[in-house]
Amino acid sequence: MSFAGRKYSTEIQAISTQVADDQANFVQWYDMSQLDTSVWANIKDGGGDLIIANGDGTIRYPLHVVSCNTITENGQIWFKAPVTSASNTEYLLYYGNTSASQPGVSDTYGQYNVYPSNWISKWDLEEVPNGTAGQIKDATSNQNNGTSINNPTSETALVGDGVKFLPANSAINLGKPANLSPTGLAIFSINALIKTPAIMGSNNKTIFSKGDTQYAVQILNDGHLESVVYNSSPAGWREVESDSPLLANTWYYINMCVNNGTLSLYINAVKQLAESLYTSVNSNIYDVCIGANDEKIDREFEHIIDSVVFLNNTCFTQNQINTNYNNITSNNTFYITGSETINIVILLTPLNAAINIVTNPTLTWEEVAGAATYNLQVSKVVDFTTTVSDVTGIVNESYGLSSLDSNTKYYWRVAHVDASGTSEWSTVFDFTTEAGTPTPEPPILIIPINGATNTVTNPIFTWSVVPDIDTYNLEVSEDIGFTNIVIDQAGLISNSYNSSDLEKNKTYYWRVNTKLGELTSVWSTIFYFTTKKEGQDMSDYGVGVKTPSKYREEYTPKIIKNEEDLAEVKAGTYVFTGGVILPTTDGTKNYLVKVNNTGDGLDFTLQP
Repeated sequence: MSFAGRKYSTEIQAISTQVADDQANFVQWYDMSQLDTSVWANIKDGGGDLIIANGDGTIRYPLHVVSCNTITENGQIWFKAPVTSASNTEYLLYYGNTSASQPGVSDTYGQYNVYPSNWISKWDLEEVPNGTAGQIKDATSNQNNGTSINNPTSETALVGDGVKFLPANSAINLGKPANLSPTGLAIFSINALIKTPAIMGSNNKTIFSKGDTQYAVQILNDGHLESVVYNSSPAGWREVESDSPLLANTWYYINMCVNNGTLSLYINAVKQLAESLYTSVNSNIYDVCIGANDEKIDREFEHIIDSVVFLNNTCFTQNQINTNYNNITSNNTFYITGSETINIVILLTPLNAAINIVTNPTLTWEEVAGAATYNLQVSKVVDFTTTVSDVTGIVNESYGLSSLDSNTKYYWRVAHVDASGTSEWSTVFDFTTEAGTPTPEPPILIIPINGATNTVTNPIFTWSVVPDIDTYNLEVSEDIGFTNIVIDQAGLISNSYNSSDLEKNKTYYWRVNTKLGELTSVWSTIFYFTTKKEGQDMSDYGVGVKTPSKYREEYTPKIIKNEEDLAEVKAGTYVFTGGVILPTTDGTKNYLVKVNNTGDGLDFTLQP
């Protein structure tokens, strides 16, 4: 299957041993730097063409493209999809459509649908902080965007880039969103990647907080990680510290869980031994901050924070934390990345650049898994601006063509249609048809000559011999459009035809074509003639004889080609003098014979 014209796909497998338990909607990160270098040449810069689907390409999943740089060959994507611990979970990453773009953030497969409703906010911290209000984006639909303060900087982190909270007093301020301010017997969770400072220092270092008297997760000046809520009644802090101090200048995945009266802490997916009980989380007037405490100065984190998630009304389970930890901190061992596959139809026969192909070939191609139908185009031009065949809805992997021109190059391509739409066209193949039998030529009409008058009513139609043909077809009509045909003779072997009686004093039109096998020539030039009037006697071939009423000479019809042929005419003995033959009779017949050379023989008329 190919989604909406994506030409390529790469298989990605989540390794089962990295998955703690089955999850139907696991929000997971994929580091695109794992893709083969050759893949980047086919991805649209910015990732507008990226689609993630299950292993057989039948189910599409929501996708958030955080970044995608085809020059540096790296990028970050998050998607929500099932994952299982029983066997490797296969996904397909589709790409290869330069005109494609990501769906709208609220669309079914858009960014906001990657994150479940209890993911109140997720800050990727990929932006370069510049102090612009709302510049630090929340990836969820809640849009709890933040503003950087006192110039923190962007730094390379575990999940793309993160924010380094130096110089002192730098922070990201998130304001006072109600959904980031749980109170009472609240359930919420703070999850983040942190890189500890090289020197812990004398002050606490805040990772995420809402002042000092509601909640915070921070590193104490002794190096221990602490999660804390301020209990409203009885008033006071409820804290949980890590089992041991954190190492300096080291990455950690931390989870603070405030769950229905119990405060817990996880470091690198390990639950710390201590827990603390609370009855009601306090509320305060301070802003929510990343990397600082709005209520207490000099508690800036002073190193790197990356990928912060705030959950409300839920906490990750131990198995979820385990899987998240593997996914985020060891992405290249969480997945196996396969090689690139071309998701277009593979053409088979005729082979590309094939010659001497029959004019009724059958085109074949490979089956595409999941394809419902195929579309085919055949053209005489490589850009397919015009087509000789444009067929849709083909259900098999073959299609028969017919009546192609001989000795002609044709180009062809195929696309497949599946549940997601129509794929890109295949690579274009071409083939050249066999030379074939040339179409035969029509003959040249001879007798009756064009425009002849006083023609006998039973003329012998004669035309030139056309070599290497099988038969001739003759048509004689009362109109030039040949709608009232009076003679229709097909399959004539000779180049002449003895007609039956035609009507007198009437104009007729005639034409002849030739046939060779299944090929038929065009019709010859149309000739016309007019038959004799009442009281006239004409021989075949336009020989007209007018005699006195007391005397009628008998003529034997004959093609006149030379003087000897003419001498056989029983009208008398004539002397051939070139263009004119004069009679030498006793004067009882006063005729002038005009001789006209028409090509194959001589035609003549007798006039008084």
